[in-house]
Amino acid sequence: MKVSIPEWNRPEVAQFLDMLAPRVRKPEQTNREARENAHKRVRYALEKGQLAAGQSAADPQAALVRWARKKWPMKLTDLPSSFATNLQADVLRLEDSAVIDVVPGDIASCQAALNAAQAHNRTLEIELRQAKAEIERLRPMAAKYAAMQKKNAQAAREPRTLRLRA
Repeated sequence: MKVSIPEWNRPEVAQFLDMLAPRVRKPEQTNREARENAHKRVRYALEKGQLAAGQSAADPQAALVRWARKKWPMKLTDLPSSFATNLQADVLRLEDSAVIDVVPGDIASCQAALNAAQAHNRTLEIELRQAKAEIERLRPMAAKYAAMQKKNAQAAREPRTLRLRA
């Protein structure tokens, strides 16, 4: 089953061709010529059925990457074989940088949230004091280490002498 050319004229395929062209460009070609050449090769592969119709309809970029890896095996090793095209709500739970503050609707829930936040702040203050105490405890050792490092660097610059035992 052959794939018709118009369904491949999508923005993601155009972006893929823009990314592919500089990688497979011959030294005598310009980027525009390389892009046109890559587009012709994709069109030819579609006409000859080298790009699988079932795979390409669902995820054209993944099908193009698989085809391009076969066509130019050593030039596209860093490309992923499939792309995530649809993000789901589950992704938000996996991110540790996403923060959502929800304000409770009643006074009792607000007070409970405030108490929890204050308890968390107290815990953080205790951890901060402990970290500062640890820094002060290690400061003399760091000063000794810096002095030793300076002495060793100076000794490394001096010429070596051979000492003979009598």
